[in-house]
Amino acid sequence: MIDVKLIRKPKGGNNGDGSPHGSGFAGMGRTAEEAKRASRADKSDYADQADYANRAGHAARSAYADQANDIPDGSPLYDRFLRKDSDDETHGSLGIGKDLTVKGLASFLGGIIAKAESLFSGIRNTGDIINDGRIQTKNLTVTGKASFFELEIIKAKAAGGLVFVSPGEFHADLVQETEDGYILCQNAEKDGKMLMQTIEENDQLFCCDVNIGEGAYTEESNRYYWRRVMSAPTEYVIKTIDDKPCRCLTVTLSKEDRDMSSDDRPRVGDDLCVCGNRTNPERMGVIITSAYRSFDPDLKAPYWAQYAGINDYSFPSHRRTFLANNSNEIVGRLKVVSETGDILPVPCDKGAWENKPHSYYDRVSHTGSLWLCVIEPGKTTTEEPGTGDAWQRQVSKGDDPVMLSILTDKGNVIRNGQGRITLTAVVTQGGEDITGNFQPEDFSWLRQSGNDEYDAEWNNRHVRVGRSITVSSEDIWKRAQFECVLYDI
Repeated sequence: MIDVKLIRKPKGGNNGDGSPHGSGFAGMGRTAEEAKRASRADKSDYADQADYANRAGHAARSAYADQANDIPDGSPLYDRFLRKDSDDETHGSLGIGKDLTVKGLASFLGGIIAKAESLFSGIRNTGDIINDGRIQTKNLTVTGKASFFELEIIKAKAAGGLVFVSPGEFHADLVQETEDGYILCQNAEKDGKMLMQTIEENDQLFCCDVNIGEGAYTEESNRYYWRRVMSAPTEYVIKTIDDKPCRCLTVTLSKEDRDMSSDDRPRVGDDLCVCGNRTNPERMGVIITSAYRSFDPDLKAPYWAQYAGINDYSFPSHRRTFLANNSNEIVGRLKVVSETGDILPVPCDKGAWENKPHSYYDRVSHTGSLWLCVIEPGKTTTEEPGTGDAWQRQVSKGDDPVMLSILTDKGNVIRNGQGRITLTAVVTQGGEDITGNFQPEDFSWLRQSGNDEYDAEWNNRHVRVGRSITVSSEDIWKRAQFECVLYDI
């Protein structure tokens, strides 16, 4: 509302300046102009008041903002929001739509579940990872170098029941038959590395696959062959395998020089191992572990066997140490540990001494004694035991035994309860009578007649009575046996 002031003309007709002679229209013009100015002034006053009001509103909001920045301790707002200026935790799940950067130490007490579409889109780290506990993972791929101070491999694996430990192995990825033999090729590129040739000329390659059960299978059967290697170059050759050119190792197997008990031929997919050599003794050994079948007719599975000197297609003639279901045999020098911790060899007993070379810890019998060869290990001797220092006497020949015999003057039968018989003890050693070396009280006599009570009484009366006694029918109850006991031998 705007107040309008009425301007009255003063008495006397003044025109406002004290003059009584003013124009009436002029006075009216001044009045209208003044009214306009008054109206504008009032509006200005209200505008100022409105401005004050706006500023007051801003001030009020500012006060509320100050209070919002100063939430008192214990406010329930802390249970609904995470703080950025101090430590805090959430009791619910926390989802992060983008990256998470941790400048300090991140602790995951319950574990980490990382789901990645590829190998390198999971957890990334450019520094070191140090862990004092256990790390458990399904698969582990190391693209650089892996160093293990101690490595324990726990793996349950069935090896097909038959394992050969030999100087070399080969896998046939390609087989080519020629007029003289079979050329087997193996892809030499494996896991980014190049395989080396482990087969040599004159090796004998053995192949056995007996895992095919009974029934009809297309181009599948139990496999067995044992053939001589005619050549095994160390150079790589380019062959096409699975429509791809690749560097390969090759071996050539003989058609005729083989185990004649089988006419199987090499095929793609065959796994072979070295089992003997024709010229190199260092490649003639093999160790076989079998769980269910035996290639050695003398051994019953399961068995572990060591073979040496294999230069043909036979196992039994080259068998050394073995542990089998039906027999065990250890070939070689054995040692035992005493209770004091000393490691001592076990003597090799060779029976009666013979004039031939003997080595350290051979043991023989000679001149009634037992002798142990104590020459320096690695050397031999033909020295006769007892004539030098090569042998140590372990058991000496004993003295001749002392023999006690009982003689009678009238045989050993009393007929019809009549007569007497004198029993006399005689002591000999080495065929010589030494009875005189003993005193009469060194001899006692025992009777066994089947009457325990009478025998006990008789025995008590004949303790230390001398080397001779006389018996009659009174000393015999139907039948009796007399013995002499010699003391202080």
